[in-house]
Amino acid sequence: MFAVTTKEQYYAWGWRATFIFGALLAFAFLLYYRSVPESPMWLESEKSEAPLKEVCSGDHLRSLGQVFVMMLGFWFASQTPTILPGILIQHLHVSPEVTSSAFLVGSIILFFGFVGAGRLSQVIGRRTTIVLCGAAILVGGTALYYWLVRHALSGGSVFGTAAIVVSFDVLVVSPWGVVTTYISERFPTHVRASGYGIGYSAAVVIPAFAGFYLLWLSSLMPYVFTPMVLLLMAGGFIMLGGLLGPETRDVELHVSDLGRSAALPAE
Repeated sequence: MFAVTTKEQYYAWGWRATFIFGALLAFAFLLYYRSVPESPMWLESEKSEAPLKEVCSGDHLRSLGQVFVMMLGFWFASQTPTILPGILIQHLHVSPEVTSSAFLVGSIILFFGFVGAGRLSQVIGRRTTIVLCGAAILVGGTALYYWLVRHALSGGSVFGTAAIVVSFDVLVVSPWGVVTTYISERFPTHVRASGYGIGYSAAVVIPAFAGFYLLWLSSLMPYVFTPMVLLLMAGGFIMLGGLLGPETRDVELHVSDLGRSAALPAE
């Protein structure tokens, strides 16, 4: 869009074209997904008369609380790459073209990052992978972000800035490759959708106000460094959430009792 519009045209209507394109892709997928059959596991499982009530009580509530803590961290982590383009362009004076290109390259590499995180969790376990990812975000993500800001403020090369942005994006976002699998394995089939939906989505509410938190923090420290606080919080919550939960790599999804299934060996 930068290539086919002027700056004024892009700000006026060009940016909307990407949303329209995305909406068309989503609608096309919706049409396709209508033909996908329901999961045999779901059809054969016991049904809950009140899944929301059930998932918010007993052992399921403890699982939900653990997932909520972990997802707080992941959502706080995801806010930083979302905010970063504005900081790069408006405060660090990196061109929109370089910023967009860096995130485009990062998104391509993230395909392999997601697969890598999932594969790692299959080798060393989901819980261990989540804890290590939290530590990587807390230490490595914060360090990379600080390096990026210092590099840009000191007039570092464009290539160097882009390389740090790509590295940061891949490090912080790749751990999401294990999130969906882990949450699915934390709940039995008859309440899995409710547990997944609440644990995954409810946790986004608090991190969604990250812009306001950064504005408040800017009264205590330079605004460009405030996302580092989000990264520290993200890594801490992810590690805590991972440590509070069980290992689920060998869970058999068709077994309704998670405590029993966690002890079953993988076939």
